[in-house]
Amino acid sequence: MTFRKVCPSHNGYPGYYAYEYESYWDKAKGKARQRMVRYLGPCTKDGKLLGSPKPRLRLEATTTFLAGGRVLAFYPAVEQLRLRELAREVLGVSEEVAGHFVALVLNQVSDGVADEHMSEWVQASPLPHLLSLSTEGLTPETFERVRSSLCDLSPKTNTMADHGVELQKALTRAWRSRTRERPGVYYDVTKVDYHGWANPLGACSSIR
Repeated sequence: MTFRKVCPSHNGYPGYYAYEYESYWDKAKGKARQRMVRYLGPCTKDGKLLGSPKPRLRLEATTTFLAGGRVLAFYPAVEQLRLRELAREVLGVSEEVAGHFVALVLNQVSDGVADEHMSEWVQASPLPHLLSLSTEGLTPETFERVRSSLCDLSPKTNTMADHGVELQKALTRAWRSRTRERPGVYYDVTKVDYHGWANPLGACSSIR
């Protein structure tokens, strides 16, 4: 049996969001529990949807299996680079938020789903199992807060702290520890691929 649940927005954003929940019996804990089935969209305070309900993604859909395959193709790199651990350490976030960060990264390299559909995408993917990630309460703001953790205002210096750069450095060190490729500088200046070490624009580097 499913029912609709209205949750207020968080982090200073106005408005409300509607979700479809279902009750189920947890045999391990011996009690009834609830879990989110799907995100329905923005709504009024009394639960009236401000748009069409979001479709429920089913695991048996072919596209879902394809998306899961793409996630699995990139997941070994997540483990080898210790992406979740580094995100937690460098960004100073919880294990759960670091898991949401990994979900965002894998989404960007596979399907590029918008934040408003991320909760459905995560539920339909292998990530809840791979990352022991709870899908309850996921909203577009969940992933907006993850992005905010990459660059925020430092209370000590009252300046923007770019944690994303520090995370890139940590990931580069993790990658360098596993490769025999000699050091080089990489400039993202064009969509045209350049290979080798003699390109005048990059001097002793590789431009890609």
